[in-house]
Amino acid sequence: MRISVIMAACNQGKYLAETIESAIDGLRGARDWEFVVVDDCSEDGSCNTIEERYSRTQVIKTSKRSGCSASRHLAGRSATGDIIISVDPHCFFEPKCLFEMAQMAKELPGIVMPRVYWEARSAYVCGGSLGIQSRGIRNQRPSSRPAKYPTLHGTVYVMTRDVYNKLRGWPVLPGRWGRWEQMTSCWLYRMGLKAFVAMDYTCVHRQYRTNNVYPFELPKSEIMENAHWFHAMCFSETYESTWRPLLLKAYGRYNGMGRSIKSRRFAKELKWLHEKCVRSESWMLRKVLGVDDLERSKIVRSVRQWQAKHEQDSTVL
Repeated sequence: MRISVIMAACNQGKYLAETIESAIDGLRGARDWEFVVVDDCSEDGSCNTIEERYSRTQVIKTSKRSGCSASRHLAGRSATGDIIISVDPHCFFEPKCLFEMAQMAKELPGIVMPRVYWEARSAYVCGGSLGIQSRGIRNQRPSSRPAKYPTLHGTVYVMTRDVYNKLRGWPVLPGRWGRWEQMTSCWLYRMGLKAFVAMDYTCVHRQYRTNNVYPFELPKSEIMENAHWFHAMCFSETYESTWRPLLLKAYGRYNGMGRSIKSRRFAKELKWLHEKCVRSESWMLRKVLGVDDLERSKIVRSVRQWQAKHEQDSTVL
């Protein structure tokens, strides 16, 4: 069993090398493994000596800033392992935890993630859960216990190559960050796969902001664009009638939104989603949110009432 640990790095400073060293400790017991690091135009030189210091590490440099999800997608395509482990480049791991979660992933139909301790929040996080908010489908505030139908929300994701291929790699959204966890979670459940929380293992997510700014911080326009793109991809049946008006009201107008979603650049992905994702939000609400028919109808009705109340001209899209 070959294990590939992939990560996207941008101005991570000393944390990158410390994360690799901790991950090597987390792989204790594994015989065949590699690291694939995508240097997304770092300006602090944190990736310059990684290949020299760690013999099983490959560093791929991007020519321009592509963002976290696109960098992870590139790393995944370059990885050669039977098991793919995506980690944030600012974490600490328990000894053997990555290797043992890789063994768990071989037996489970989906993605395995550990319990995460967030230094910034001083709290333990056990995945997330999907819910409908004023800005569409989003991850609810995570809790210290796994949800009935947990979604991706953390820093470490372990999956087999087969699961990774079914997901078509990491989704590459128009904006550099945001919404990919919700999108991947929806794809997981629509394909009959699941997210699993390994409560016996803990990862520490370190506080890594510089001057109170994250390296992948997004302007509002890109967050908004990702929101529309996510709903158009995962809920193509009712995006036009339900989600677009709701998102227009929640985020305001952005003239480039429609052109981005309908551009040739995404034509192939949209065609594939239309062919493969044919189930509606009612199925999603039942399977992911775990509500009964009556409660589901109340949620859908409340969304539509909210939409009707705040109806506005949407010729931009």
